[in-house]
Amino acid sequence: MFNFHTHTNQSNAIINIDSALTTELSPIHYYSFGNHPWHIQHTIHDIEKTIVNNPQIIAIGECGIDKLRSNKLVGEQIEYLKQQIELSERLKLPLILHIVNGYNEIIKLKKEYNPKQKWVIHGFNKYKQIESLKQNGFYLSIGESLLQNSLLQKSLINYPLTKIVLETDDSVIPIEKMYNFVAELVKIDLHDLKKQIRQNINLITNGKLA
Repeated sequence: MFNFHTHTNQSNAIINIDSALTTELSPIHYYSFGNHPWHIQHTIHDIEKTIVNNPQIIAIGECGIDKLRSNKLVGEQIEYLKQQIELSERLKLPLILHIVNGYNEIIKLKKEYNPKQKWVIHGFNKYKQIESLKQNGFYLSIGESLLQNSLLQKSLINYPLTKIVLETDDSVIPIEKMYNFVAELVKIDLHDLKKQIRQNINLITNGKLA
């Protein structure tokens, strides 16, 4: 089982992708690294240098737009995000996106850049946006909110399983619980779900976890 996005060391997944907030990284773990909209603290030069010097970084992020909790204006957040989009394309790494009340902007940016790298919205729970995200080719990383949100559950059934990964984020729930729940929800054998998500993650990361 793969945990696509976590901030804890509680997961029993075979491979965890930890969201790194500092440049002090363990050589035996996989990471994403970037400017989170809550605490934009790195220059794009420093982000690129850190990634180049740490091959265990396999994604950029979480980065994005948060209209509720960021101390930066939306326009500033978008400018920082654009830098990371361009870095994503240059280094051939996917983006892990944190989006709060910024779905119109992120869809507009995806159309503008037409990126070759994959964009993954982590902690996805806005079921009303799911159709437009499907039309624009976003990957969704699904976590604990799915367990309680019946409307999200109904929406997820119609989203391509080839565009889904699973995560625990900052929750201490076991990643196994997410796999078992999704397998039952979409009526697929657990072994087949594991195989599909592995394929999805290998595609997202350009084979770095193959």
